[in-house]
Amino acid sequence: MSILKSTGIRAQILSVGFSALAGFVLIGAVYFFSSRQLDNVQHLQDRAMEQRQAVTGIRYEFLNARRAEKDFLIRMDEKYIARHAEISKEMADQLSRLNDRGGDSETIDMLRAVREGYEAYATQFANVASVWSRIGLNEEEGLRGSLRASVHDMESRLKSFENDRLAVVMLMMRRHEKDFLMRLDPKYVDRMGVREAEFLDALSRSDIPQADQAEIAGLMASYLEDFRALAALRLTVEAETGKLSALFAQSEPRFDALLADSEARLQASQQQAENNAALTKQIIAVSMTLTALLVMGLCLVIGRGFSRPIRDMAAVMTDLAGGNKHVEIPAVDYANELGEMAQAVQVFKENAIQMEKLEADRKLAQKAAELEKRVWMAQMADEFDERVGGVITAVTAASGQV
Repeated sequence: MSILKSTGIRAQILSVGFSALAGFVLIGAVYFFSSRQLDNVQHLQDRAMEQRQAVTGIRYEFLNARRAEKDFLIRMDEKYIARHAEISKEMADQLSRLNDRGGDSETIDMLRAVREGYEAYATQFANVASVWSRIGLNEEEGLRGSLRASVHDMESRLKSFENDRLAVVMLMMRRHEKDFLMRLDPKYVDRMGVREAEFLDALSRSDIPQADQAEIAGLMASYLEDFRALAALRLTVEAETGKLSALFAQSEPRFDALLADSEARLQASQQQAENNAALTKQIIAVSMTLTALLVMGLCLVIGRGFSRPIRDMAAVMTDLAGGNKHVEIPAVDYANELGEMAQAVQVFKENAIQMEKLEADRKLAQKAAELEKRVWMAQMADEFDERVGGVITAVTAASGQV
């Protein structure tokens, strides 16, 4: 209370306003800080969602690349090679954009693993497509075209001699060729060697002229050379094609890990946002409660500091007006407006006491004057009586003499 006694009323009232203002400033600061935190968390959420969407898109493009691969292997059309290249470029761009967004070392490592995995897959597909281009995308291109031409030349030349034994062996060789291309079993390549020996033996025993035999043997050698080259590439491309599936399968866990990382980051940011919102609500609620309690407390304390002295002074002034000059003036020790009011009442009391004293002195003086007047009047009467009595005595004496 000593502080209130020495503090002005205006300052006390302003302290209530400043306390409320400080509370609102605190609440505003908490809200502002929470908004900044929420913006940061929202940024993390956006990045996590962008990463998840980007990874999902990249994974989808990988599936499209796989579809283009299958379409190429089934239809043997160069447009699917171009389509695969377009998808690869799009995936590379998406991976670069995702990598440019940054992240922690673990995320960057996972992105690197995905990129390296796809690059290995794309390189492998390019190798497979290159081998198929050498083999021939249709029967008229590459080794398939050469083999077809060799077979055509061989069969045309044999037909001119009508040798059944050579024709049968040739048919068996064509069957081995078809079986190999259908089953891709190396045993058919070995059987072609056996059939070659049979063919050359039958050719040497035939009645075909030596010059023609040499020509036919050359055609057979050309045919077998083309077949063996084709067989080697077909076995190679089959093995290389199998690697495509293995590379794709290896990339699946990497995508799963990257998606799991994105999902974990998204859930963590959502949880952080919820925690921040809950904490902000609690802090604001506590701040509002403390502000309300502080303002109410100040109002009660300041109100009591005002009301009690004013009420006491009103009672004292009533007593003073009633003539009680012995009452004690409250709040005379206050160093504020209430103290000034109390001092004024104190002066009023002292003036009243002084006036009462002056009135008493006046009455005493009046009584003394009246008493003095009465004494003087008595003296005057006595003197008059004495003088009159002397005159009467003299007159009486004179009368007696006469």
